[in-house]
Amino acid sequence: MDGLNRAFRRIFAALAAGSVTAVSIAAPAVAETGWRTFGAAFGDPRGGYVAGAGACAFEDRVTGQFLCMQVSCRANQGLAFGLGFSGGTAPDTIPATLLVDNRQVASFTLKRIGGTVDQYDYEAPYDFSAHSDVVTQLKAGNRARMEFSGWSAPRVAEVSLAGSSKAISAVIESCPGQTTGALGGGFVTTYHLGQVIGDPIGEATAEATRQCSNAGGRLSMTRNFSRREDLSGDGWPDVVIDRSQLQCAGAHNLYCTDDGCGMQIWLADPSGGFRLVYDDVARDIRARDVRLIEIDTVGRACGRDKAKDACTLSFTAETGDFHAYGDQFK
Repeated sequence: MDGLNRAFRRIFAALAAGSVTAVSIAAPAVAETGWRTFGAAFGDPRGGYVAGAGACAFEDRVTGQFLCMQVSCRANQGLAFGLGFSGGTAPDTIPATLLVDNRQVASFTLKRIGGTVDQYDYEAPYDFSAHSDVVTQLKAGNRARMEFSGWSAPRVAEVSLAGSSKAISAVIESCPGQTTGALGGGFVTTYHLGQVIGDPIGEATAEATRQCSNAGGRLSMTRNFSRREDLSGDGWPDVVIDRSQLQCAGAHNLYCTDDGCGMQIWLADPSGGFRLVYDDVARDIRARDVRLIEIDTVGRACGRDKAKDACTLSFTAETGDFHAYGDQFK
């Protein structure tokens, strides 16, 4: 474990952002481990990161070579894929293909951002339009593999995704300007709270269909994927989108994580459309009382450190306020 920690200290001190899979450059002397968080948000101020999570494929104690992959965030930078390794030589840019459980999920170009004589650091910005499902699949899969070109010979990196769901979720929640709903629960289209649209059910259905098709799967949904009910007590039907009611046969779980599934609440608006008031992962949404909505969600949403300390949020439609209350939910 000491060897792996040394590798993380060396690379994370210099890396500036990213998410990457581990690559095999030489036979590993230390076995790969699960994903870990790092960065200022977690009391670990490495390399100017706001937050990051990653895993190393290997470290060779004899040669000092190592290879690590990560998803991270720096101030004013947003999410990025990143790669770090030592030993050998490397070009200024590296075309990369990312696979999760042997299925291609993204292609991008990693650019060298720094490093030392024997250590190389690369990053590629997370592109919401091109990489819509990548984070979801990294969180849901078993193994990630990156295939590289641009060296004198192709390189391949592969790591376990054990612990990636919680680690990446923590990074997203700590990254300024990122929408946890858009990344954590499978939603791709970025909506702003308070935004009014005409047909949230139609848009959510089209998005889910597109995601599943892009992942090579077949979409099915129950009738509870969208619910129309008066949550706010104003006499007008509101809309709940519940992605736990979706299945994409033949692909990863695109719509849920360990923290819950992507859910949205759209309240009927006087304009005739629907106004977004909630867009995040959750486990259940229900009307408790007149104009009071309950949302069962993860502990972090209520200021608690551990996901097991899950809580219930109450949303008052009249004031637009969220409050945490209650104990653990079942």
